[in-house]
Amino acid sequence: MMGKMMKLVLPIIAALICAIQFTFLPSGVHAADTVVSQSVIAQALPATVAIYTEKNTHAKSLSKEKVAETRSLPKTTEAWTEEQARALLPKQRDMSASRPDEIPLGSGFIIRPDGFIVTNHHVVAGSSSMTVKLSDGKAYPAEIIGSDPLADLAVIRINVPHQLPTLSFGDSDNLTLGQPILAIGSPFGFAGTVTGGVVSALGRRTEDNAVLDLIQHQAPINVGSSGGALIDYQGRVVGINSAIFSPLGGNIGISFAIAGNQAQPVIEQLLRQGYTVRGGLDVETQPLSQEISTGLPGSPKDGIIVIRSPEQGHNRILDVGDILVSCNGQRIASNNDLARLLYPLTTKAEIPFEMIRDGQRRTVSLLVTPQRSVTVPIAVKEPASDKAVGHATAGMTILPIDQGLSRSLGLPQNQKGMLILAVQPESGAALAGLRPGDIVIAAGTKAVVTADDFHEAVSKARGLRQISLLIQRNGDRNYLKVEIF
Repeated sequence: MMGKMMKLVLPIIAALICAIQFTFLPSGVHAADTVVSQSVIAQALPATVAIYTEKNTHAKSLSKEKVAETRSLPKTTEAWTEEQARALLPKQRDMSASRPDEIPLGSGFIIRPDGFIVTNHHVVAGSSSMTVKLSDGKAYPAEIIGSDPLADLAVIRINVPHQLPTLSFGDSDNLTLGQPILAIGSPFGFAGTVTGGVVSALGRRTEDNAVLDLIQHQAPINVGSSGGALIDYQGRVVGINSAIFSPLGGNIGISFAIAGNQAQPVIEQLLRQGYTVRGGLDVETQPLSQEISTGLPGSPKDGIIVIRSPEQGHNRILDVGDILVSCNGQRIASNNDLARLLYPLTTKAEIPFEMIRDGQRRTVSLLVTPQRSVTVPIAVKEPASDKAVGHATAGMTILPIDQGLSRSLGLPQNQKGMLILAVQPESGAALAGLRPGDIVIAAGTKAVVTADDFHEAVSKARGLRQISLLIQRNGDRNYLKVEIF
């Protein structure tokens, strides 16, 4: 009797043991896969690196292509005299006086045995120097070969006296939902950290990476994991880890990696020539918010608004205030949409755009031209302290910009607009976030060159009790809604 019971119980116990073993495996991973992954990890780890950078605490860089992605301007309610306004404008900072801090900022992986490494653009941007630490603990100085801010990809290089192990790309187009993957990186400086998970979604996009598709996955990544490899169970790179979604700052299982198949052409360009080429219009645009829309003719509901148009060439047909609605039949709802549509266009071509001007829709042909990816430092010269007389209107004291004022402010010689010298506390201008040193470029869709231009625009808008102003600050342009009291 006891023997029969044991025969019945033993299989059940064995099944329970197996079930317990499997519960401790990562979601989507089978026991047989763990043997495979261990050998894959052993081969992949030597080709992964930790990246340490030195960044001046005051250093700042901004890509030309990113300038158009606008943010709300900070608010101020202080009143300033003309001299105080000029003193408020940004001055050239002495970068050498700042104390550099070494930060274990990111990760990367070796793609060529002579020391070429792939990482994220945001890992290396603004670095004054950079060190790469290999899996054996040896560290080497690194140089940036090239980077692309829009794609958030960069290639760096170290000079070593021997050949290095490498990782190769797989086919990210063949990934399937639920497929097991591994992430290798240096979260918080802990080099060679391996985490596992499964593919959660494909074809994602975020505000920080508008032009390339992202792979959403479960593998935990944290600060310092950026630029690390996302690999399949054959040890092939299918993505470059770049971001997490985290309301509270920690990992909650929503991680993103740039799809390998889309990253490869970018990396090849960076390896070959140190920069990438993509299509551009030579215009700057801003998303059309509801607040801005209410101050424009016809109150348009969709599209992006032109805030800087070319002064010459084919696309000079665009005016500040024009609204781009679609590109080649595809809807444009944000700057990211436009960037994504133009990114693959690497040769000169005329493309049909639908636009709105003064409330009327029309179709125009715009010239898309190849443009290089470039990162430029923000450096604003200290203005001179020459005096001028301003004009008070709409809660602001303004001054027309002439060539002399342009030179003293370090602005382009052909800069047009009205310099804000003072902002009245609690005025509509103050509540909108305008401050001394800002430049009014346009009121609604009309350029503002003289004080009369501005007075006329404000007078016409008094019935609406608000006006949309195109404001320039430190080279960036934004439309803001200003209430008229």
